[in-house]
Amino acid sequence: MEEKFRMLLMQKSNYERLMIGFSMLSSGKKFVEESIIWKNPDITPKELKNQVFLRFYKHDLSEKLINQVLRDDVDHF
Repeated sequence: MEEKFRMLLMQKSNYERLMIGFSMLSSGKKFVEESIIWKNPDITPKELKNQVFLRFYKHDLSEKLINQVLRDDVDHF
């Protein structure tokens, strides 16, 4: 099944594969947002943004960098 899916993807152009990837990232972000909101319906937009960032990157970035991003209130996505 995985090989069949890979072959289908490889028939797409580079642009089409890129757009599929962006769509998958967007869908994943929406699922994460909804999960966080479901657990904390009174969450503020800023805190939601921070929680989404942590869900995506807390295992890939250093604690120092994470704290800097959260402190500086930069646009995560």
